[in-house]
Amino acid sequence: MRIFKEGCGKMARANKNEVSKKEVKEKKVSGVLTGVKEESPKGELFFKIVLYIMAAGLLAITLYFVIDTIFNKSDKGFEPTYHANNYVNVSHVRQIVDGENFENIEHVGIRYALDHYKYVYVLFIADYDQSSIDEKALDRQTEALNVVNELFGLSVKKELAVTNPDVEDYTIVTLGDEVAIFFVDVTLSDNAAYRSVVDTGEGQAASASLPVMLEVTDGIDLNWFGPWTAIDKNPSSVTKLNSVLESLK
Repeated sequence: MRIFKEGCGKMARANKNEVSKKEVKEKKVSGVLTGVKEESPKGELFFKIVLYIMAAGLLAITLYFVIDTIFNKSDKGFEPTYHANNYVNVSHVRQIVDGENFENIEHVGIRYALDHYKYVYVLFIADYDQSSIDEKALDRQTEALNVVNELFGLSVKKELAVTNPDVEDYTIVTLGDEVAIFFVDVTLSDNAAYRSVVDTGEGQAASASLPVMLEVTDGIDLNWFGPWTAIDKNPSSVTKLNSVLESLK
């Protein structure tokens, strides 16, 4: 009996020791790092702020390209009605009106024409966006361009090669040996202030409305022709174009 009690006591002590070892082991295991770090409130807020900033930046870039596509007038897909090198900007006309040396004009085509042709005309039209002008102006422009088309249909029309250090095979269209016609597209953003260069004084254009045209004779004398004829003014641009047409037939 005594032996049985002693055996039971030893077994109880052994079981107690095993339980103690398991508890110690579990405590050690519970203290091992799992590799997962809980996010602090500050870290989570910072992450959200970064995401918002990135989203706002992406939205701003998207809006920029959408607006640029809608309002950019120099659309690469647009083909001008007439020879591309026969288009100039208001800034070039301003240089002519202000009497600057022709060598200062960046446009190679009109610079050459002013040096070599007796009559150089610059016709202001709405080419890229004709919806930007009213119906009456559009009718007047159509009438003027019909005459221009007749002019460019004459046998005297030629495509002239002009030396341009920046562009190979650079050409302009001229009419015979004395006449060259250039165009200003007033619907382009660079030419929005075209009215500021038009002379509507006595003996000049009746109005700065379309179609209006500048005549440069011998590189010196300037005359403006407006959309219609008025007292003490030059005749209309259509009348003048018809006069040029008759002289070249």
